[in-house]
Amino acid sequence: MMIKEVAEEIGVHPSTVSRAVASKYAHTPQGVFELRYFFSESVQGPEGGNTSLLILKRRVKKLIDDEDPARPLTDEQLTRILQSQGIQVTRRTVAKYREDMRIPSTHQRRVRE
Repeated sequence: MMIKEVAEEIGVHPSTVSRAVASKYAHTPQGVFELRYFFSESVQGPEGGNTSLLILKRRVKKLIDDEDPARPLTDEQLTRILQSQGIQVTRRTVAKYREDMRIPSTHQRRVRE
């Protein structure tokens, strides 16, 4: 479920929903979770649809897993590839999700022969 969908359903702006769930937690049998945990985020995807950030992270990981170790892809190159697939994303976003997944930078991934 995305914040945007909830906002449309209840007739408010997405920022209102975002502020309403900020710094609030739910106690569940599985533990305590921040309310934001229950929302997925998205970016503009192909044909104007939304692509969840989980799918975006998986695509970034797959591109990096398939790269040539001697010539790893930069965040800029990853961004261009994703944009050519119709996913509107910035280099900073790609870098953020790469770091979130604990994937090293281009220089750290490069295998020297």
